[in-house]
Parts: sequence; C-alpha cells; structure tokens
Amino acid sequence: MGMQSLLSMQSALKQASVQGSARARNEGKINVLKSEMKLDGGGSEEQKDRLQQLEAKAEKITASQMGSLGDINKQINEAAKKEREEAKAKEKAEKKDTVEIKKKDDKKEEKKPSTVPEDAGGIYDAQGIVQVVAETTGKVSDPTEHAESSGAVDVRA
Repeated sequence: MGMQSLLSMQSALKQASVQGSARARNEGKINVLKSEMKLDGGGSEEQKDRLQQLEAKAEKITASQMGSLGDINKQINEAAKKEREEAKAKEKAEKKDTVEIKKKDDKKEEKKPSTVPEDAGGIYDAQGIVQVVAETTGKVSDPTEHAESSGAVDVRA
C-alpha cells in the first residue's frame, strides 16, 4: 500500500471519527429534548421543530459518516487489488526466470548409432555446427605398450 493511500485513508478515518463524535453529541441533544418534551406533557411547537431539525441533522451526519467509511473501504479494496496484481506480475516474472529440467529419454540412448561419425572429434557451437575437427588415425594406442610413454596417447598420424 502506497504512502499516499495510507495518508488518504488516515484522513478519511479521522473525518469519520469527527462525524461520529458530532452524531453522538447530536443524539445526546435529541435525547435531552425528548426528555424535556415528556416532562412538559408533549412539548411545544418550538420543541417539536427543534426535534425535527436535530433528527434531520442526525440523518445527514450518519449519511456523511457512512460515505467516509465507504471511501475508506473502497481505498482498501483498490489497494488490495493492486497488491494482488503486483504479486501476480512478480510471480509471472519469476516463472520466466526459472528453467525447466526434463529427464533424459532413455529410449533415445538405445537408438544411438554404434559407429562413430566422421566429425566425432569436432567442437560444436550453440547451433550444433562443427567449429573444429580433430584429425585421428582411427586407432587408439595403449599407453602401456610404450615404455617411454608418459601416460599420453599419440593420436597423430
């Protein structure tokens, strides 16, 4: 939730609190006026008019307070929706960064040719194109056959 949203909600919440206090004071005045009217045996026309004004004011205050609370609720829902969308976008971006590793197909291994291709000594680039081909005699000599051998195999012709 952004700082602006928090400040806006805080302001609306303070306003709703002030409206709640005004409504409580107004209801207190209504209750006092009703008690006075009861004691006076029904009340005067002036008291009745005053009661109507206070009740109308109470309705306006309540409607205003409900509007403020509705605004807060709307802001909370919008912020939650935005957070969900951001989380989905982040999750989608993270999925793009992952690499799926598949198990090697053993059946392909069985189908490999038993002969060595001509370019078996080649070095391939990323597209599978041979870049370097090593020349071979086709024979591999046993290093133990050569007494002077230092463990290297001479594959040059």
